[in-house]
Amino acid sequence: MQEGEHTVRAIIERVRLPVNVRVPSRPPRNPYDLHPVREGHCYKLVSIISKTVVLGLALRREGPAPLHFLLLTDTPRFALPQGLLAGDPRVERLVRDSASYCRERFDPDEY
Repeated sequence: MQEGEHTVRAIIERVRLPVNVRVPSRPPRNPYDLHPVREGHCYKLVSIISKTVVLGLALRREGPAPLHFLLLTDTPRFALPQGLLAGDPRVERLVRDSASYCRERFDPDEY
């Protein structure tokens, strides 16, 4: 690794973000080798793909619990209509299902 690459690599490994790299222009030695990124080759870092992390609180009987998840394009979005009762089973199911979906997509303990 050249000077400065250690720092970039350490940052990428620490934040665990996807990275775009530019593939070398030379063709692979084996024409049947279709892997674009190969071990032992030098690549140029083009960009770091960042994501938005949503931080919030889940209101539970035991008390509020911290909740955060990645806001991706496929994350479900919903709007609660005005005038809903707090004990409405449809709303509780919607909130519970959405929270479980977000927990499956992003583990706050690993963040």
